[in-house]
Amino acid sequence: MQLNETDYAAVHGWLYGSTPPQRLAAEAPLLPEPAWREVIENQPGMAYLSDRRWDVHMWSPAFAEMFHERTPRNTMEWMILDESVRDTILIDWENQWAPFALTQFRAARLAFPGDLDLLRIHERILGDARARSLYEDPSTAQVSRHGEDIRPIRHARHGVGQVRLFMAQPDLAPGARYVTLRFRRSDGTWI
Repeated sequence: MQLNETDYAAVHGWLYGSTPPQRLAAEAPLLPEPAWREVIENQPGMAYLSDRRWDVHMWSPAFAEMFHERTPRNTMEWMILDESVRDTILIDWENQWAPFALTQFRAARLAFPGDLDLLRIHERILGDARARSLYEDPSTAQVSRHGEDIRPIRHARHGVGQVRLFMAQPDLAPGARYVTLRFRRSDGTWI
């Protein structure tokens, strides 16, 4: 029938009233179509596109300004395992950032159990005492509160404030994420 992943999910939903139990293709693409580059490049605010492994492939100039040196190659490893980030950039890491990130990571591992890069990150988490203690504690699980996901952060250019996270999954690349972030300065102004 030559269905793509989105069409397959729509037909399955129409026929069975649920999402498909497995993907159409054995190996789903990591990224959506290249047209997403235009979406990212024309985004005036902070935005990026990552694959199911959280490898960052595209980002807006405003997103790059959030970092002291360079944008992270992998946002999940950056949030969970970079010691300097945990103690300086992601304010209240143990309560505000790690539970959210680790819950997202656990969901990806369940969705893509054969992904060797996710397995590598999983092994790194288990080898890191701070991350492992939170990862293995089920009481720390924290789901995304779409639109209400506001977390404290230290922005390289604007200082201490809060960031609001919005995440969406582009069609045709299961697990890929389009993430936009809005920064609120300590004086309450959103930029």
